[in-house]
Amino acid sequence: MVGAVIHDTDKHQFTIDIGDYCAYLAYSDVGYKVIDIYTTYVPEALRGQNIAAELVAAAIDFVKQNNLKIIPTCSYVERYIERKGLLALVQEA
Repeated sequence: MVGAVIHDTDKHQFTIDIGDYCAYLAYSDVGYKVIDIYTTYVPEALRGQNIAAELVAAAIDFVKQNNLKIIPTCSYVERYIERKGLLALVQEA
């Protein structure tokens, strides 16, 4: 792990701070037990270090612990869910 993932529930973000850089995953609460993960961002200098995957893994843990469902608006999150076989966590349309 490259840094500690911090969950800021007020801002609806998971972040990893590394030096002067901050990577984040942002979500919104869209209804009863459903969150929309709409973006992940990793500064160019930090890309290729699995930081986005760590952010998504932390968000998935949060979803599982709180019995939530996900709307994966972010394309990275959508691919991660498919690759890891986590489609059961996706909110049905």
